[in-house]
Amino acid sequence: MNQSVLVLGNHQQTIAVLRSLARAGYNVIVGRFGLRSFTELSRSASETWIHPDPRDKQSFLRALSALLGERPEIRYVFPLGDVELDAAAAAHQELSRRCRLVMVEPDILRSCLEKPKMYEIAARIGVPIPESRLIADGFDALKTAVWEIGFPVILKRPNSFAFIRGEKAVICRDWDAIETWRPAIEFGPVVVQRWVAGPRHNCQIAADRGRIVAYFENKNLRTDRPDGTGIGVEWVSVEPTPELRRHCEAFARALGYSGVGLIQFLVENGRPFFLELNPRLGMPWELSYRCGLDFAMLAVQCADRLHGAAVATPNAPKSYAVGKRCYWLLGDLAALTARERSTTEIASRIPKIVVSFCRADYHLTWSWKDPLPTLFLYAGFFRSHVFKLARKIRVLRWAR
Repeated sequence: MNQSVLVLGNHQQTIAVLRSLARAGYNVIVGRFGLRSFTELSRSASETWIHPDPRDKQSFLRALSALLGERPEIRYVFPLGDVELDAAAAAHQELSRRCRLVMVEPDILRSCLEKPKMYEIAARIGVPIPESRLIADGFDALKTAVWEIGFPVILKRPNSFAFIRGEKAVICRDWDAIETWRPAIEFGPVVVQRWVAGPRHNCQIAADRGRIVAYFENKNLRTDRPDGTGIGVEWVSVEPTPELRRHCEAFARALGYSGVGLIQFLVENGRPFFLELNPRLGMPWELSYRCGLDFAMLAVQCADRLHGAAVATPNAPKSYAVGKRCYWLLGDLAALTARERSTTEIASRIPKIVVSFCRADYHLTWSWKDPLPTLFLYAGFFRSHVFKLARKIRVLRWAR
């Protein structure tokens, strides 16, 4: 009987994980809750496990434990998103007796999700960070910090699970903007940080007990927001930057990191500043997969080592294809339908969409051999957004 892998989390990066594992010969089970997911339509998914919402940890873990008891052939459980990782971490010791969890250890996971903790580690190992303050004492303390740092500033919550009115980060360029966000800011602690003007570099790593065994770097070309915050929609693979690689190696050693992760930096005038460490596969990991570095399989191999299996140290190619572009059309289209988009922003974004689509070497989630997941995603988008998008385009024509 083939060994099975249970993949938890229906995210854009899930599809490439399914394809990688199926190509390696695993029986791939994809988990989901709620409505039908695009991932279960993949040819690489052998079956679907319907489970409770992972945010209800008690119910979810009870169901997962029952499944593993009934299905001993499930050798690996591979959580992909922050919510799934958090749920698995809550029962890490118990689950590890039944399977191999493809994830970093719980203590490392929690450290990575706490921004002040990561800034402290970065300062200790000599990795530059933008000037930052953790504000937990109210609005007056925030104003003092902004005076000291100077505009523009970034505001974000200390924990990766928390948002400011649904946003991971917001840019404030003047006191009017600070006042606009005041109700949300006063809701809880906030990190205020100097805004760094520069491109975002994404460094995907695989590490074995603090030693990096695979490294891939790409640069964000555009995001779904005009100010450069938000989620990336276009990436290009670049040569490894020696300084960024050294910083990644320093983080891996300091944390004793085992597993895969995405370390992000903002590069301003040639100087990098640490942004965050996501202890999982990031969305643009599909670009590394297409360029010859399979981080999904490296994650499985790292999990084998972490669980004490007598296997060789994970090994990966030392080079990869450079200059390859990957594009997420759906993310760009979703940005067009956002309520706050002005006609000017829409007009400027449409030509960029056309150019990005035409010059992309790869399109996120798309494969001619496995088209159904992507077609399902776009069909769902157009069902819910086509009228909104048409209305915005009509307004744009009238504006001209």
